[in-house]
Amino acid sequence: KDECIRVVAAKQKDLELCNDIKDPKSEAYCYESVAETKKDVSICPTISDYVWSQTCYHKLALILDDYTLCLNLDEAEKRDECYEGVAENTQDPTVCLALSDKNKINACLWDIAKSTQDETICEKWVIKGGADKVNKDLCYKNLARRKQDIKVCGNIKYDEIKEDCIRMFTN
Repeated sequence: KDECIRVVAAKQKDLELCNDIKDPKSEAYCYESVAETKKDVSICPTISDYVWSQTCYHKLALILDDYTLCLNLDEAEKRDECYEGVAENTQDPTVCLALSDKNKINACLWDIAKSTQDETICEKWVIKGGADKVNKDLCYKNLARRKQDIKVCGNIKYDEIKEDCIRMFTN
């Protein structure tokens, strides 16, 4: 019965119907479902069940393509998943910069650079050591190959990688 009420409440975007559900977890699920169909983030903080409230923020961040909603997630790991999801949906590299560590940031940037074929994204690479500088150059080199564009090789700092990049087009 509770599931039936939840489905109807979500379809009709009617939060009041959720109040007919006796089980608190099921009621919270109902609230979250209505928040999703209404695309209404103001419902999330009213959900008494912690897990469903957090789920509400996460799902609405993805539905509304709003990475700031990820800030409502308490666990760093869940927050990162949320940022990654929004970055992937929007193809916005600046969202990657909100991630908690440089490896996640750079992986996120590479995914977007790859799918948009935009080498300017490699410029945002987070550099903490020598390996990061190499990986930034490899970002350019791999995009040069994908785009079949020798001009992209010009952004590479390390001579060896630059020569390698140019060689892909001259041999």
